Amino acid sequence: MDVILDPTSLTLTQGERRDVVLSVTPWGAGRLEAQLQAACGDVVARGLAQVDATLLPLTASKSVDRSTAKPGDVLTYTLTVTNPNPVPMTEVVLTDPLDAHVRFLDATPAPQVQGQTLTFLLGTVPAQGSATVTFRVHLDKTDDLTVPNVARVVTAEQPQGIPTNTVKTTVWDPKLVISKVSGKTIVQVGDTVTYTVTVTNASTAAALDETTVQDRLPAGLALNAGTLRLNGQRVVDINPDPQIIEVAGGALTPGQTTVLTYTTTVTPEAIGRLSLRNVAQASGVRSAQVTERVSTTEVDAIVKLAPADRAVLLGRVYLDVDGNGQFSAADRPVQGARVVVAGGEAALTDTLGRYAVPDLREGRYAVVLDRASVPYSPAAQPGGLLLGGAQLVNIYGTATADFPLLPPTGSGSAGRSTVLTGQGWRAEKQVQRQGTEVHVTLTLRAERDMTLQLDDPLPTGAALLQGQSNQRVTVRAQVPVTLSYTFQSDLPDAALTTDPVIHAGDPPK
Repeated sequence: MDVILDPTSLTLTQGERRDVVLSVTPWGAGRLEAQLQAACGDVVARGLAQVDATLLPLTASKSVDRSTAKPGDVLTYTLTVTNPNPVPMTEVVLTDPLDAHVRFLDATPAPQVQGQTLTFLLGTVPAQGSATVTFRVHLDKTDDLTVPNVARVVTAEQPQGIPTNTVKTTVWDPKLVISKVSGKTIVQVGDTVTYTVTVTNASTAAALDETTVQDRLPAGLALNAGTLRLNGQRVVDINPDPQIIEVAGGALTPGQTTVLTYTTTVTPEAIGRLSLRNVAQASGVRSAQVTERVSTTEVDAIVKLAPADRAVLLGRVYLDVDGNGQFSAADRPVQGARVVVAGGEAALTDTLGRYAVPDLREGRYAVVLDRASVPYSPAAQPGGLLLGGAQLVNIYGTATADFPLLPPTGSGSAGRSTVLTGQGWRAEKQVQRQGTEVHVTLTLRAERDMTLQLDDPLPTGAALLQGQSNQRVTVRAQVPVTLSYTFQSDLPDAALTTDPVIHAGDPPK
């Protein structure tokens, strides 16, 4: 562009000097030439300046929502491309090759997909502006691996390309299980009891470099010195507390098992107790994931105490949901039921519906369920007396007498509900139980068109039978959407209703 200065605006005396500053902003890479010309009559002077303009490289960053995950999890990647230049960058293309152990699910904006490679055509990124890409992938069932991801961005101005940072997700799902048995179920003061604790790495691929087995002894049980054995080899208790046994179990490869055995003595501290319960638990860690310690559930072993030449009566009171007369996973224990033995001895059931009447003289007894202590009628049993809920039981050593109860016809738990609201949306959840099957209905409403990501957690230990508890749904304005699914659970009614997690977004165009 030529700029001509008004000749009347500048007067120079002999020998005088004036500086003229010309500022320009380059709009692209390359060589920029600026020419300044001054004229006075027939005298002309010219000046030429050359500047090589270069563009700053784009910055491309990447993040992943999980640094550790389990096989089958969903990972969300976010990529941001930033243009630091005062001019736009054109024909911006982002290419992301996915790891072989993931499957592409969805992305915003939608990419071109060829095999495991995603290509995002981002067009022009404005000066000082940025563009963001988000996509989700599903991990396959492979365990014990690291999933890396790095992308590359090119533009018309910078065709050589710029890589993003590399993000990594460690996939690791160890499954440590434990079981425990006692050598005796009825003991007296002075008896010895041998316990066996078995710990297994049930994972198909994840190894554990270090494991620990811990067992907490109740008052009334004392560890016999020198009886600790791990896989048949003598080991040392590393916990200074005399009532806590703790043993270093070493490494466990996938499928490997370690067995801890030890012997205890029933001490006089057990006098007056009905039973002795000790609880064991195991944990493990891998050197590469020292912060990801995996632990088993707690398992216990219970021994009953009975005086010499005496007997104990054990049993359970439960709602016989499946009607087979035997306690099963479908049945529901009844807490607080009162069982009376002829002669006046009585016991109440615990949270698992169990009761125990110790210290009985051996013989034949009438055992009666107190009808006033249960909300349902006793079921008829072979060998039962004419009076419902009464049995004749031969009690020698250890005897059992269970009391199944008849479920009411058409029985079902009262429905429970919860309501969640967000910015422009509302979710109503209804939970209805029938036996061990629980039916969930969710009604979603929105004030405007939007997409709702629903993640409705199942209660602990529940098994999904039908439908999906996690869904992505498009909801139109003022048009309710109803979703449902069914799961199985033995938990009490109060524990069946969980709060959904809902994320709102714009609807697909």
